[in-house]
Amino acid sequence: MLKKINLLTLNLMNKEGLAGNYLNDSKPNIRELDTLSSFVEEILKNYSEINVFNNYLYDYSIPQISKQFDILKVASDFIINIELKETSTEEKIKKQLKENNYYLRSTGREIFTFTYVKSSNSIYQYIAEEDRLDVIDFEGFVEWLEGKRISYLEKEDINEIFNPKQYLVSVFNDTEKFLRNEYFLNDLQQRFKKEFEGSSKLFKAMKGEAGTGKTLLLYDIAKDYKDRGDSILIIHCAKLNIGHDNLIQSGWNITPIRDYRKSLTTEIKAIFIDEAQRLTGNQFQNITAYARENKIKIYFSYDPEQYLHLDEKTSDIANQILGLNSEVINRILTGKIRSNKEINHFIKKIFDSQHNHTSTYNFRDFIEVLYFDEIETANSYIEELVDSSKGKATILIFTDDLVTRRKYERYNNVQAKLNAHEVIGQEFNHVVLTLGDYVDYDAQGKLYATCRSYYDVVRMFYQLATRTKEKLTLVIINNKVLALRAVKVLNQ
Repeated sequence: MLKKINLLTLNLMNKEGLAGNYLNDSKPNIRELDTLSSFVEEILKNYSEINVFNNYLYDYSIPQISKQFDILKVASDFIINIELKETSTEEKIKKQLKENNYYLRSTGREIFTFTYVKSSNSIYQYIAEEDRLDVIDFEGFVEWLEGKRISYLEKEDINEIFNPKQYLVSVFNDTEKFLRNEYFLNDLQQRFKKEFEGSSKLFKAMKGEAGTGKTLLLYDIAKDYKDRGDSILIIHCAKLNIGHDNLIQSGWNITPIRDYRKSLTTEIKAIFIDEAQRLTGNQFQNITAYARENKIKIYFSYDPEQYLHLDEKTSDIANQILGLNSEVINRILTGKIRSNKEINHFIKKIFDSQHNHTSTYNFRDFIEVLYFDEIETANSYIEELVDSSKGKATILIFTDDLVTRRKYERYNNVQAKLNAHEVIGQEFNHVVLTLGDYVDYDAQGKLYATCRSYYDVVRMFYQLATRTKEKLTLVIINNKVLALRAVKVLNQ
């Protein structure tokens, strides 16, 4: 919640028990507010003018990734961040301020990060250039702060300054950033990582929908093993992509599932299985038996909703993982940190025509729906769209049947380079999809395929649509029912 405030007023409101009213927050953090009161009172000992307390943001979180800051002051050329702690250690303070500096510096402004600790009545500053934490003089801090009384930027959208796409690092599409450690795990990812580290169980599993950050967590844990000099194996249950190729060139041991037997050795300390829901029952049994025999830890990352063939669903690997019972620690990642909430909500409504609840989302800012009655005209538009996007738009298509040509294949755009199987685990800023007259809604309002196919057409659509981070362009050809549903959702 965006709360632009005067710190002195917040302090006075807190003393009167009215902080929640001032912040428009029914459950304010009283202990943190009491720490803020101590901070304000300490400033008042050294400075009497109230202007120094103006134009701060309190309890601001970056949209989508939920990275939170206690106090911010944002100007055109600098940002001040002050964290409030009742008590803490220098190690924890430095870690948080270092992380805050990472998120804030992407704005291109000069960054100043501080932590006030109530128990010691002290203030710390993180010096990023030297990776150093200093205890600073309060009187000098207040004098410095007095020179930073510039007002908050009224004409600039704070959420645009902190655009979440700057921070969402994909292992496969931002591989260099991943290898340089230019990313952070969110609170839930960090908590699960710590629980995995503290568990002696042989099997560790993380379940999550598309966009919850399970692959990043999986690879982050694998990197820790690798950095310690331990031998690891990553099994990817799909085709390897260019990100995998880059990791392999950097010394990572990664294999597609079809070749996993060649890579199993007793020297391996841990096996990491990504897209584990695509394992066959035999593969699951073979790998887990090998791990038990050789005391090798296995980390599973899986999403039961991401399947492309009925066999992957009927294998029911999710339940087989749970069936490991006392041998496994299973955690569920929630919250779409990597996908756009408007796009995610739109997709759910497209898949279920009975999902007609009015929403506050502005779908049209992120989703474009186009209707054509000829494939050639649609393809011409897509060609122009991709050319004008200057490389930002990516056309994705349904995977062709290897034996029989299916009805949906004639709608696949020839310019596309990636199909539903090749994009597994990847993410793109702007996805362009084409849908024809091979899907409809059943009596319960659920989307289903009207054509025969080896691969599940509806699940391929879901796989492709959930690859986008910022924008989805849905090109509908000769399917008025789907077009009407899409337009209805846009207007809800």
